[in-house]
Amino acid sequence: MADAWAEGGNDGTETPRWLERVPLPSLSLGFLTLGLLGLIYLASALATGFQDALIQPGARLGLSQQARYDLVMATLVAYTVGVSRFGRRRILLDLEQLRPRLRLSEPELEGLMGAAGRRGLRPHALSLLAGASFGIALELWVRGLSGDQLELNAFFSAWGFVLNVALFGLLGRMSHLSLKSARLLSRLGREHTEVRLLDPESRQVFARSGLRGAAFWFVGSSIASLLVLEAVAPWMVVFVIGLTLTLGIVALLLPARGIHHAVRKAKRAELAWVRRAVEEEREQLARPDGTPERAARLPALLAYEGRIEAVREWPFDSHLLLRFSLFLLLPLGSWVGGALVERVVDVLLG
Repeated sequence: MADAWAEGGNDGTETPRWLERVPLPSLSLGFLTLGLLGLIYLASALATGFQDALIQPGARLGLSQQARYDLVMATLVAYTVGVSRFGRRRILLDLEQLRPRLRLSEPELEGLMGAAGRRGLRPHALSLLAGASFGIALELWVRGLSGDQLELNAFFSAWGFVLNVALFGLLGRMSHLSLKSARLLSRLGREHTEVRLLDPESRQVFARSGLRGAAFWFVGSSIASLLVLEAVAPWMVVFVIGLTLTLGIVALLLPARGIHHAVRKAKRAELAWVRRAVEEEREQLARPDGTPERAARLPALLAYEGRIEAVREWPFDSHLLLRFSLFLLLPLGSWVGGALVERVVDVLLG
């Protein structure tokens, strides 16, 4: 089905490559979630008479600080919903791309694909509960430190609690999904993938999966960094961003860890073989009966040894590492950029 989408529709037209990479159903689900949250938010404000508290003339977007904070939190909730769906669908495509290189029988492959698609990669409800519990504890701790009283602003307090618990519950679920998918790819790379040392393209599935997982977390951290400008306890937001960045680095490296070990093992074995062959050829050439054919083989073996030594043990090339570095700069860029924009606006309106 993915191949049919890449090749185009029934009318013979070709689907643009950039459109092929856009997670349309997941993106739509994210926007739908954000829209529903916005409607419920506005309806509850009108029902409780807090609609005037949302508006602050002259402020950014014309919204009060707490309303802007809730907007960013709702965006994070919607983003996590869309990304979780997209990540679960992408792992199936990764497994399909790995299928020709896996040393597994057809029944084993079908069982693996079926488990991944239905039950094997479905996050357990416990991860959702654990994340929500962490969100509740964090919300109560921040409120205790800031001295907020629930009766002073019931609307924002209630929505802050709901959004915080929902976000951390979804993050717990997404963390479980991300780690479980990454561990599956790591196990396949270590135990069941055919290693072709001189074909780095055959290992790019692991690198792309890791980069995609890292991008999910880094883009989310970039959105969350906007909360630093609005939060009552910005240090807590910085802590959460640091946690998500750590998860992003784990998501990058873990899928490739297994194939890294397999490539390193195969590389050492191949180097040991070719070096024994070089030594044997050298000994044969030292004998009086050495032939020109022997002399011709030695440079070829030495060239092959050089190619094997140059094989990367990790499946990341310079292009992928550059993209990873750019993703890593996203949170810092949005944080600094947001602070600069705030300072410019204060100067112009001051």
